Amino acid sequence: MKVCSGMKFNHLTVIKEASSVVSSTGKDTYKRYWCECDCGTACKLVLGRYLKRNETQTCGLCWKHWTESVHYIRAAKILERCNNPTSDSYPRYGGRGIKCLLGKTIREVVMFLENLPGYFEGAQIDRIDNDGDYAPGNVRWVTSAENQMNKSTNVTLESLATKPRLDKDVRKICIRHNWDYNDFTRVKVEGTRNQWIYIKKK
Repeated sequence: MKVCSGMKFNHLTVIKEASSVVSSTGKDTYKRYWCECDCGTACKLVLGRYLKRNETQTCGLCWKHWTESVHYIRAAKILERCNNPTSDSYPRYGGRGIKCLLGKTIREVVMFLENLPGYFEGAQIDRIDNDGDYAPGNVRWVTSAENQMNKSTNVTLESLATKPRLDKDVRKICIRHNWDYNDFTRVKVEGTRNQWIYIKKK
C-alpha cells in the first residue's frame, strides 16, 4: 500500500513525505513521513512501514496531555459507569441502558469535554435528559447544586413508561415526586435481568 498525504493511520494523519533512511546494513531504504497527531500537540516523523503495521499510532506525547487534563478522571468515570458491570455505579447508568456516545476511549471523551463550551472551575458534567445517554446535545456544564436538581426532578411519567429502570430506583423516584408507587403497572423489559417500565394506571 502506498502512503500518501492525507491518509490516516490510527491517530496520525500523513502530512508529507520526508527524506528516506538507509538501514544499518546499507541494503534497505525506508520511507519516512511527517504525521500530525489527533491531539494537535505534536508532529512526528514516522517510518512508513510502522504506519502500515500499526506499530506507531500516536505522537507519543499526547497520552501525557490527556492524563494531565482536568477532564481525565471525569472521562474515565463516565466510561466506567456506562461500560463496566463491576462498577458500583453501573446499575444506575449502564445497567439501565445509559451509554457513553462521547467517545470509546478516555482520550476521545477528554477531547470532547475539552471542546464542550461553558466550562468553569468546579463545573460538573450533566445530562440534560437524566434518562438519556452521555451524548452530544445532551450534556452541559452545571454547578453541583444544578446537577443534583437534575438527578432529583427531571423524570416524567412518559419516561417512566419508556425507559427501563430498576425497581428500587423507581421507588425512590416516586418518593421524590410524591407519586404513589402502587398507581403504576410494572412491565418487564425483555432482554434485561431486572428492569421494568412503569405505566400510570388510568
